[in-house]
Amino acid sequence: MKKRTILTLTVLLVCAVFGASSGSANATFTPVSGEWSYVVADEGTRWTDDDGIAHIRDMVLVWTVVGGDLDIVGDTYSIVNTNLDPATGDGDVSSFDHFDVSFGDQVGVLEGHSGGPYIGFVYYSHFVEHGSGDFAGIKFRGDAVIVYGSGIMTWAGVLHDPHGGKNVDKSAIDELTSWSTVKALYR
Repeated sequence: MKKRTILTLTVLLVCAVFGASSGSANATFTPVSGEWSYVVADEGTRWTDDDGIAHIRDMVLVWTVVGGDLDIVGDTYSIVNTNLDPATGDGDVSSFDHFDVSFGDQVGVLEGHSGGPYIGFVYYSHFVEHGSGDFAGIKFRGDAVIVYGSGIMTWAGVLHDPHGGKNVDKSAIDELTSWSTVKALYR
């Protein structure tokens, strides 16, 4: 019972300290936009089903900057899955994205997923990427448009920093909430 009381008090203390600090921080939303070009680095697996729908799995696109707010500083790629009706240009796309980028003096990785429909050979994407490096704790959210075969993506979004640009040391939270720490309290 004593260990359970210690755990409860520890959790309440962590919630009070970090809850109060996150409530007092002013989140920032920085609008960003740009245009990137891509090349197909790996065609992936392709087939057409009995209904005439073209499927692509694990196609790799490599991105370069044409213009905009985020500069590419390293490996920047997407692993793409597509289902497209070549007769109508309708279908859907989903991808895993990895962007090594810089913005001002910040350098880091934005990584996540995007997806959306193809309508008449135009892909309308919504993306959510999570940051690491200087972008730790930041989400990159927005929308993009690609005309089939153009090799160009136009995008716009926001860099959402819930801590208002303040670097928050998350190691204390990770240490207190790790499973090994919790198990140790009950030994």
